[in-house]
Amino acid sequence: MSNGLLYCKERNTDCTEIYAGKGQCRLSACVLDDPEYLAKEAAKEQRRNELLKKEQLRRREEQAAAAKIRMQNKTTDNLLREQIESTRRKMERYYTRGWTKAADKLSRELAVLEKRLGELL
Repeated sequence: MSNGLLYCKERNTDCTEIYAGKGQCRLSACVLDDPEYLAKEAAKEQRRNELLKKEQLRRREEQAAAAKIRMQNKTTDNLLREQIESTRRKMERYYTRGWTKAADKLSRELAVLEKRLGELL
């Protein structure tokens, strides 16, 4: 039999240098210990991380741009109403969980927002 993709028990990995007949590796030193191999793997990992960060940044920018577009069509009083509803839901959730100090703070903030809405109308 010739070499093939077989499992190396010593290194717990697949290896192409395992002799299928006896299950012994043909190499004197494992490929996983080769400095060139390790450098290539490190470069691959670095490139993978760079691409991941770039994609995350692109998505954040895309979401921010989409939010800005949605906000362009809303008037100040509509935005204020949405903020009031969001604060009210958050406040109710805090009271339900027993976080009274945080909920009281939101309650005061809600009163200020409602007063500002009353002034606009």
